Amino acid sequence: MLTIATVVSLSIVASEILADVEKISPSQPRVLDAGYFGIHFHRLQLIPGEQAIPTDWPPFQFGYLRLWDSRTRWADVQPAPAKWNFSRLDHYVNEANARGVKVLYTLGSTPLWATARPDETCSYGKGCAAEPRDMEDWRAYVRAVSRRYQGRICCYELWNEPKFPPDIMRDRDAKAFYTGSVANMVEMARIARQVLNEEDPSAILLSPGFVNGTDRLDMFLAAGGRDYVRAVAYHFYAGSNEERMLKEIKAVRSVMQKNGVAGMPLWNTETGLEVYELGQPLPQGVARITREEGAAMMVRQIVLGAFAGLDKYFYYAWDNDKSGMVDRTGRFHPSRDAMLLAQRWLLGAKPDRCDIEDGRPTVCWGEKNAKSFAIVWNPKNSGSVDVPLPEGLRITSRQAAVPSWVAATQNAPGAERMLATPNPAFYTFERIAQ
Repeated sequence: MLTIATVVSLSIVASEILADVEKISPSQPRVLDAGYFGIHFHRLQLIPGEQAIPTDWPPFQFGYLRLWDSRTRWADVQPAPAKWNFSRLDHYVNEANARGVKVLYTLGSTPLWATARPDETCSYGKGCAAEPRDMEDWRAYVRAVSRRYQGRICCYELWNEPKFPPDIMRDRDAKAFYTGSVANMVEMARIARQVLNEEDPSAILLSPGFVNGTDRLDMFLAAGGRDYVRAVAYHFYAGSNEERMLKEIKAVRSVMQKNGVAGMPLWNTETGLEVYELGQPLPQGVARITREEGAAMMVRQIVLGAFAGLDKYFYYAWDNDKSGMVDRTGRFHPSRDAMLLAQRWLLGAKPDRCDIEDGRPTVCWGEKNAKSFAIVWNPKNSGSVDVPLPEGLRITSRQAAVPSWVAATQNAPGAERMLATPNPAFYTFERIAQ
């Protein structure tokens, strides 16, 4: 039987084989449970006339549901100053609570009647990216939601993917979910925390879910936002570029340390791998990948997030047309089974470290049920590479994340070399009698 100490020694031996190996590992030892996994839904409840079947609850485990792009925005629940419509939000919260799943509710997206800029175009019509004209309307909204769902919504994300055009030159004229100032966002954080303290003190307030650059997070924290939030939210979208994801995790942690909140949990509240089918136009800078490739990349990034110490990883989304695991007819994509396998590997696992070197396979070592394992892949998305095991070890099992894609060419049991393909594989080992 291999112990966690043996895993460390395996990593050392592997690093002697590979020059200039970078290592990532959690800052604190932990055993992964369903609380690491989060999900989004679009169609758990259909809107009238929607051409799709209602989404079934996923077959895999997750501890959190994030409500965004679920038609539960501020503009949805309060369409007029004295009118409230909680029916859809009730449905999502009740479904999650009944299954023991915690709810992360993303605040914001200002109604047209409350917006400071009613003529400004936004992602959902007009006015929704502006701060409220009167902060008392914001206060009333946060109070109404937190009072209604006291003890049933555990966590609130302050806003989705804000930009700060008044403060950052590159944000001017850019499409955004928020177009106000840093100062106004911090004021909304102050009010939200004050209301939560009054209505639901145990509720966690997260920072806005920032994306594509840490400067906005830095400005928010430095301007006083750090005083009101208990966790940092970031969206680690990286496409097929795993190196970018890891660099962003390091950059976010550096900003957190700079602002005195290094000990706060870091939540990845939104990430997905988009697949554009043949014939669909590609956005600029996006590569066309197959459903199998997308499933493999999803597993690789979930594994990296766990080993890099992310507190939560919310996949976007179970039923999204491009990044989802099920389509509008109920047909499953390969990513559904890949998620099931990733959870089989990670639930109950204690991550140790990943060995990463440009141009070489990625090897992540850990322990589960008092036995060592490795998750191995070739990040270059083509070809197979042998990875020798330390002397005295041999493979007892190998399982690929996407069984229908990039099959292994070796007989895994009894082998003394792992095979790294773009399709991540989970290996277990035993010692060879000397």
